[in-house]
Amino acid sequence: VHQEFMGQTPFDYTLDLLLAEEAEDDGEWSATHRPVLLAMLKILLDAGSNPNAYPKDNDNPMGSLEGPVLSPLHRVCNALQDANKNDNSELVSVYEDTARLLVQHKAKITPELEQLLHTTCRKNEMEMTKFLIEVLRFNPNVKGRQGMTPLQFAARSGKSDMVQYLLSQPAIDITIQDDRGQTALDAARVNNKQDIVVLLEEFANQRS
Repeated sequence: VHQEFMGQTPFDYTLDLLLAEEAEDDGEWSATHRPVLLAMLKILLDAGSNPNAYPKDNDNPMGSLEGPVLSPLHRVCNALQDANKNDNSELVSVYEDTARLLVQHKAKITPELEQLLHTTCRKNEMEMTKFLIEVLRFNPNVKGRQGMTPLQFAARSGKSDMVQYLLSQPAIDITIQDDRGQTALDAARVNNKQDIVVLLEEFANQRS
């Protein structure tokens, strides 16, 4: 399972196929191929494939890699995010199962991947956020750009539903300060998000 052909292991190649866009001349690609490819990934991982191996770009048969090189789990999470945004329930199911499979085989949540949580909270992508926190066990207090947490991003953006969800997490810490010394409550006040201010103040009073 570790042997490479044209710079790819069997795991790399199978994951590429699983994440490939639907072929124009094969409308049944998603329905018939992806579950089989997922089963093949499990066989390869059970046999010792490395779930944390980064893809290479040595005559990649699936085409030249574009953008930053990402871990397998990061690539799957990006695909899952797109599937959620497009309301493609079939792909959501397959990619969620793929992410679970990778984590079961010790796929690492890299610092780069953790930043995805900030994006989903800022954009109010609830289903993806819940999957990252509840299934993949992302830290809801992880710091990102300018030292901000997911809660600070959601508060600053005025995403009240997301703020309420994050406040429901037992590990949430509303006292964390960003690089400028501001908390989520400060971010909400500065950006005139009064409904968020009320939520955070009520939460702080309940905790005190």
